[in-house]
Amino acid sequence: MFFKKKLNNRIELLSEEQLSKFIDANTEIVIVAPWNGEPLPVVIRMLDSVALASCGEFNTISSVVAEDNKKLDLENIVATKNIHENILKLALVEPNFKYFEEQLTNKDFYKQAKNEIKEIEALIKQLPTEVEREIYRQKLQTLELSIAFILPEDFTEFIINILMQRRATDADKLTKQTLLQAGFLAEKYNTRPCEFLSGIFTEKQRVDIDMTAFALVVDYRESQKAEKEGMRWIRGK
Repeated sequence: MFFKKKLNNRIELLSEEQLSKFIDANTEIVIVAPWNGEPLPVVIRMLDSVALASCGEFNTISSVVAEDNKKLDLENIVATKNIHENILKLALVEPNFKYFEEQLTNKDFYKQAKNEIKEIEALIKQLPTEVEREIYRQKLQTLELSIAFILPEDFTEFIINILMQRRATDADKLTKQTLLQAGFLAEKYNTRPCEFLSGIFTEKQRVDIDMTAFALVVDYRESQKAEKEGMRWIRGK
């Protein structure tokens, strides 16, 4: 491993069991994250809901209502990667994001990729047909994406999962039906849907529960209205 920084010894390395328990926001912890399959100790800071919201628009419980067969397009994939990168910029303490970035952008693979990008860009301008230009635009896009997000995927995913605290909370126990019921109750009693759901949730998850529950109520009413209008049309035919 090429990272030479030593970690702050005052912070204790958390065990797997400790990582499965709820950790308060703004707490600094030491974890061992995979870096292209190799273990790398790092210090991260658990982020509060305000910090997470500043990283971009995302929903921590969207998987509860997501369609199983829905495929992510390139635009959504890039947007998600941008959010994850913004989160790591705030969460990484030792080494921090800037340190990783400086180390990686000085590597030969990065410099080589940058040179290839310039060569392809120049080549595209010289190609005579749109078909040929499109072929190289695809190659250019792939190459640009390969260095746009330079932290390894396993490293990023591991830290994001810890920050989202899925294992430590009850977010995975939520269902579409329980969210819908919470939404109706919140409307009736003029409060937040999360108040009607027992369990452990981060504040970001609670905010997302509220948004999702109310959205499900709206969708439910619209579907009921459409169904009634359809029945009316059949009877009046």
